[in-house]
Amino acid sequence: MNAFILSENRFDPKNIRKNESIMCRGNGYMCVRASLEEKYIGEQRNTLINGVFNAPPGEVSEIAVLPDATNCEIEIGGERFDMIRTDIQEYSRILDMKAGEGVRSLVWKSNSGRIRLEFKSIVSLTKKHITALKISITPLDQDTEIKIRAGIDAKVTNTGVQHFSAPVRRVYEDGILGLYLKTLQSGVDVSVHCRCSCDKPYKEEYTTDRRSVYSCISLSVKQGETAIFQKLTSYATSRDVEYAETDVCPETVNRDGTEYLKQALLCGYDALYAESAEMWKKYWEQSPLEICGSDFENKAISFAKYHLNVMASKDDNRVGIGAKGLSGEGYKGHSFWDTEIFILPYYIYTEPETARRLLEYRYKLLDSALLKAKRYGFEGAMYPWEGAWLTDGETCPEEGDLDLMTGEVRKNMMGEIEVHISADIAYAVWQYFQATGDEDFMQHCGYEMILLTAYFWSSRIAEKNGRYEILGVIGPDEYKDNIDNNAYTNYMAFYNLKLAEKIMDKIPEHLRKKYDTQKMLCRITETAERLYLPKADKDGIIPAFDGYRDLEETDTSKYKNRDKVGLIFKDYGFDEIQKLQVGKQADTIMLFHLLGDMFSDEEIKRNYEFYEQRTLHDSSLSMCFHALVGAKCALADEAAAMYHRACSVDIGENVNNSDEGIHSASIGGIWLALAMGFGGLCVEDGMLSVSPILPKGWSGYRFTVCFCGTRLLIETDSSGSQVKRLCGEEKEIRLSGKKLVV
Repeated sequence: MNAFILSENRFDPKNIRKNESIMCRGNGYMCVRASLEEKYIGEQRNTLINGVFNAPPGEVSEIAVLPDATNCEIEIGGERFDMIRTDIQEYSRILDMKAGEGVRSLVWKSNSGRIRLEFKSIVSLTKKHITALKISITPLDQDTEIKIRAGIDAKVTNTGVQHFSAPVRRVYEDGILGLYLKTLQSGVDVSVHCRCSCDKPYKEEYTTDRRSVYSCISLSVKQGETAIFQKLTSYATSRDVEYAETDVCPETVNRDGTEYLKQALLCGYDALYAESAEMWKKYWEQSPLEICGSDFENKAISFAKYHLNVMASKDDNRVGIGAKGLSGEGYKGHSFWDTEIFILPYYIYTEPETARRLLEYRYKLLDSALLKAKRYGFEGAMYPWEGAWLTDGETCPEEGDLDLMTGEVRKNMMGEIEVHISADIAYAVWQYFQATGDEDFMQHCGYEMILLTAYFWSSRIAEKNGRYEILGVIGPDEYKDNIDNNAYTNYMAFYNLKLAEKIMDKIPEHLRKKYDTQKMLCRITETAERLYLPKADKDGIIPAFDGYRDLEETDTSKYKNRDKVGLIFKDYGFDEIQKLQVGKQADTIMLFHLLGDMFSDEEIKRNYEFYEQRTLHDSSLSMCFHALVGAKCALADEAAAMYHRACSVDIGENVNNSDEGIHSASIGGIWLALAMGFGGLCVEDGMLSVSPILPKGWSGYRFTVCFCGTRLLIETDSSGSQVKRLCGEEKEIRLSGKKLVV
């Protein structure tokens, strides 16, 4: 099994949207879902650019689906190419993750005889504004006439919501098609240009409709000869990082978009592919990553690494990572706590420059966090639960899911009371600093973020029972809302407060002038001293929140380990689930990784077993953390089984689970569980530490870590573990508890 190939050997219409997601192509700036060139019922064509958001009246800001350039209608001998109603032979479709190219090959038995078709497509990794398509058509039985209609289609919506004004459409003398439009509320200018051509003599005409412009190419091809059709497309927007410091006009965006395309046309598909594939090659070689002896897990870790390269901007600190990456419009393209807890560790230890940009994005949201805190009567920085563009503020929808048992739409309280994200961000800042030693970031961003989030907690507490408590929150387990003293929230808030105490003497002078740091420190210290931290009860169980152990126990076996999530809602309404000892996802047990040194090994193992029995794993975020903590508990085989489930979230047999896009947190979690779970990666007292374990079924694994400028390769197999220095200065580390110099 090739670990770098995702494949489909038989066309199945049920898998259209899933394959669009998992086989998408992108470069961090832009992503194109892997829609088939010809149209089918059920498809969801999305071209998305990181940062292009728009908020229709009465709705929150969401990432806007851009005009589509992937559709190509092919007609051969007067018959439209369609894989559903005709005979398809020798079918193969792959995503070559090592080169970032999608390839579909088949033989179509048409009325004109057998036709061999091959489709290749990329989103360039070197020319970030460019997408490219190449179609090879070979009549095998007789000469034939071919017609191809392709162009730019602006009849696109986000599940029915139109985000763009009526476009301006152009056809230039050199055959370039242009389409220019603007988002209706946010005023983002977008220009799309494309050029269609063929390597054999052809006739070209142009057509247009209300929101689209097309090139129509027709030609004759002899039996056995191959006609090669090429379509290159450029995208540019006024939110591109190139214009970050300027007040750009639409004419400039259009001009630059045209120039991007002209430069790409000088290369052509093959040269564009070659240079982009070379960049992909360097990406894979820089940070080797492999699981040996388990083909599926090895493919999953490659899949994760591929998408982690596709979803994150390489040069823009004004954008985050959406819950679906850029692979679909699910969750409106918003950034959640997923980034800091599940995804950021990968970048911290492999691409620290990308990690810094993602944290700078959070720093740029600090004003929104300050305003949100004031809105709810608090002080300090209360981060938006859902983040989009920098000026959008809180983008969490006010209405939640429909309760099928009552028929009522529940108010979405997450934006108001799922507050742990502020501590999650502070935690991530410190993890980044520990791994990189980036004092410049801390001086300009990090210390202020830690200080203001800690100050938020000093105002979010309530005095009760002679102590400070955190009341009325939602923890990571979203099947329980408006609870008091959620263990995850309280412990993470405590960590945030203690971090602020720790860095107080490092606060730069410009912040001391900006804030009354002495007053803030007094309140932070008092809060940390009096904050209630739930402790283990007589059974050794740390209650997930006040009253958890008093809830009714129920048999969870009928709802766990199923292809579908949310099955419990067939038997219970949301209010009834509030009364049961069941959870959607990992909650309390996450603390045993994030703050593991605050708990004994016995506590961790006992609570892991207790809560896993009660967790339905109805969230894609759940399995990876259970695998990670299970590995830390030395439950290697159980952890490996949970890891297999985590790896199956997107590339498993479940048909529809990835229709709206891949699960970016789960993808980050696949790396997280390998490196920090089975690999035991952490930083202790300023020193990198790894304590690898090897579960049954694996013959070995290896992963790369960048620590304070030194790149290290950690390798584990049945004979033991070793660490190699790939570049940078020598480092003293701990390997399975023993100090050594690499």
